Amino acid sequence: MTLTAGLDTTLPTHERIKGLLPHRYPMLLVDAVRELRAGESIRAAKAVTLDEPAYARTRRGAARAASQGYPTSLVIESFCQTAGILFMESGLGGYDRHRHVLLFGALVGCRVSGAAFPGDVLTHRASIVKVFSDSAVFAGEVAVDGGTVLTVDHVVMAVRDRGTIQETRP
Repeated sequence: MTLTAGLDTTLPTHERIKGLLPHRYPMLLVDAVRELRAGESIRAAKAVTLDEPAYARTRRGAARAASQGYPTSLVIESFCQTAGILFMESGLGGYDRHRHVLLFGALVGCRVSGAAFPGDVLTHRASIVKVFSDSAVFAGEVAVDGGTVLTVDHVVMAVRDRGTIQETRP
């Protein structure tokens, strides 16, 4: 069953997204889920604005910022957050947000074919390629105005118990 904003109110709200992902401003990079097929695929959106921290130090004001592409690393992070929402909303890996941490692993076959600018909306489409007991592989693309700006062949995500992840200090 496809859940879409026009047909069903069970799509994750922004508050639900904040409950699923540990990220907060300025690193919460998913604004809305537009479509969700639990166990299959997701379509989500992220609006790029001049208020992004990536543009905070841009010299010569808004005109210069508007000509600079949104950093590719943040486009990838936003895609991975979208795939993470699909992971969690699909109940993969026995994920429990109080007990587990969702980790992003290998990124394979990532191709950049365009850029996003302030005023654009990134549309993320991610699908599940393969599921393991505590991890999953996703693939997909990011588009702006229907044109692909990023393609991801595979990204691996894994669930780990919070207690097994220890901070190391030099």
